[in-house]
Formats: sequence, C-alpha cells, structure tokens
Amino acid sequence: MSFPLYIPVGSLKLYPHLVFETLAYVIAFRVYISLRKRFGDALDDGNRWWVIAAAAMGAIVGSKVLYWFEDPGAALSHWRDPAFLMAAKPSSAR
Repeated sequence: MSFPLYIPVGSLKLYPHLVFETLAYVIAFRVYISLRKRFGDALDDGNRWWVIAAAAMGAIVGSKVLYWFEDPGAALSHWRDPAFLMAAKPSSAR
C-alpha cells in the first residue's frame, strides 16, 4: 500500500481524511438538529456564544500545548521565542 491513499470516485481522487472528517461534521450536525427538535434548546443565545468562545480558545491552547509536548526539548530551548512557540508545524518539519 502506498501513501497518501486516495479514494477513487469516477475520475476524481478524494483524500480520505477530508471525506471522513466532512462526513463526521455532517452526521454530528444532523444529530444535533434532531436532538434539538426533540428536546428543545438548552442554551440561550448569550450562553451559546460563551460556549463557542470557550471551545475556540480551548482548541487554540490545546493545539499549542500538543505542539510543545511533541518536542519538549525544542520548546524549552526556545521558550523566549514567541514565533517558534506559536508556529503551526513541528520543528522536525522545518
């Protein structure tokens, strides 16, 4: 098997990660809509935006912490370099 693996659909070649991630979002949204119709909405609009903001901040902080733990030695040796600490790619990819 060779990587990256693609899913052939007619003349298209689809990347599986994109296909399954999109499918997961679509299914999750449909489940959310179904549950909301069945049980009502548990959050008012003011609280909903706080939950969205907290989720976004958690994702941002969590991704950076994971990046730092991927190579703790490099993170500690560059702890005064904000550009390195906020980078999007691991140091091995540079």
